[in-house]
Amino acid sequence: MNFERYKKQILLSEIGVNGQKKLLSSHVLIIGAGGLAVPVTQYLSGAGIGEISIIDGDLINLDNLHRQTLFKENDVGKFKVEVLKDYIKNLNSNIKVNCFRFFANTNNILSISEKVDVIIDCADNFATTYFISDFCFEKNICFITASVSMLSGYVGTFCKDSPSVRSIFPDLPQNNNNCNSEGVLGTAVGVIGSLQAQL
Repeated sequence: MNFERYKKQILLSEIGVNGQKKLLSSHVLIIGAGGLAVPVTQYLSGAGIGEISIIDGDLINLDNLHRQTLFKENDVGKFKVEVLKDYIKNLNSNIKVNCFRFFANTNNILSISEKVDVIIDCADNFATTYFISDFCFEKNICFITASVSMLSGYVGTFCKDSPSVRSIFPDLPQNNNNCNSEGVLGTAVGVIGSLQAQL
C-alpha cells in the first residue's frame, strides 16, 4: 500500500489502515459512463478502489460536456468508457480497469458482474435501474442508484441486506423523465454523483 497517497483518508477513524486495505481489494461495477459516472469515477479512483469496471455503449457528444466534465472537446466521438479508463489510469496506475463498450442488459449482467462487491447505477433510464436492482437483490450485492433531472435528484442504497428498488417503488415509472426530455443542470449531476461515491 502507498501510505503517502492515501494518508489523509487513513487518518480518518472510519477508514484507517484496515479500511484502506478493504478499498484496495474491492471491485466496483459502474453501470453507465455519463454525468453521474464522472464524479463517481473521479472519487472512487482517487480513494483507491482496487478494481473498477465500467459498462456503457455511448459515444461522447458535444452536449455532454456541460455536465460530464472529464470529457473534452477533442473527445467527442470517442467511447465514454475508454476516456474514463484513461482518466483512471492517469490518476492511479495501480487500479485495474475493465471497460465494456456496450449497454448492460439481462443477458450480460451476470458475466460482467462476477466477483463485484458493489454495483453503482449511473444509467439514464428506469428500466435499467429496475433490472439491475432485481439482479442485485437476487445476488445480495450492494446497489447504489441515483437519478437527476432538471435541478434535483435522488440517491439511495439498496439490495444487500436491504429492500430492492422494486420493494420501495413497485411499478416502473411510465414517464422516463431524463435530461434529454427535461434538461439538467451540470452541478446537480455533480452533487448527486459525488453522493453516490460517498455511499
